Amino acid sequence: MKTFKYSIICEDDSQRYFAETLLKFHFTGKAIFVFDEPFYKRFKCGNNSSVLRSYPIQIERSSFLDPYNLDLVFVGIDYDDRPKKDFKAELAKLYDRLNDKAKQKAVIFFPVQAIEHWLIFLQHRVANPSATKTITVETENTKRKDTKLKIYGLPSQDKKEIITSLVETFEIDWLCIQSHSFREFYYRILHVIA
Repeated sequence: MKTFKYSIICEDDSQRYFAETLLKFHFTGKAIFVFDEPFYKRFKCGNNSSVLRSYPIQIERSSFLDPYNLDLVFVGIDYDDRPKKDFKAELAKLYDRLNDKAKQKAVIFFPVQAIEHWLIFLQHRVANPSATKTITVETENTKRKDTKLKIYGLPSQDKKEIITSLVETFEIDWLCIQSHSFREFYYRILHVIA
C-alpha cells in the first residue's frame, strides 16, 4: 500500500481537522497518510486572503518537494460570498495559479460557503439518518457566523471533537450527492492518490 506524506495550507484548523479525519476514516485500505506538522506550522495562514496570496508560492517555491517531500497538499479556502453559479470557474482559476508539478499534488479545499456548511450536511444526516431528500445548504445564503453557531454552539465547543464525530461515520456517496463542492474535493483526492 502506498504511503502519502501530506500537509495543508488553510484558513483555519477546522479545515485541517476535516481533512485529517476524512483521510483516516474514509481512505483506510486505499493508502497510508502521514501528516507533516512542520510544513503546516511554517505555512499556516489566518484568513482567506493570506491563503490566496501565498499558496502558489508556498507549494512551488518553498521546497515543496525538498525537504518536505510532500505527496499531497491540501489548500483550504472558503468560497465565502462568491456567486454560487461561478463555483467551477473559480475553482479552475485556483488550480490555474499552480504550475504543472504542483497541480499533480494539490487538492484545493473549496467548500461552499465554508467548511461549516459541509458540516451542516453531516449534522443533518446524523439527526435524520433515513431522510432521502436533498437539502439546500449550498444554495442558501446563511451567514457563516450562524452556521458556526449551529455546529459548535455557544460557548463554542471543542471543534476538533465535533468535526471528528461528524466526519468519521458519514457516507461519502451521500455527501457527494448533497454537495457539489464536496464532490469536486473528493474526486480530486481520488485523482491525486490514484
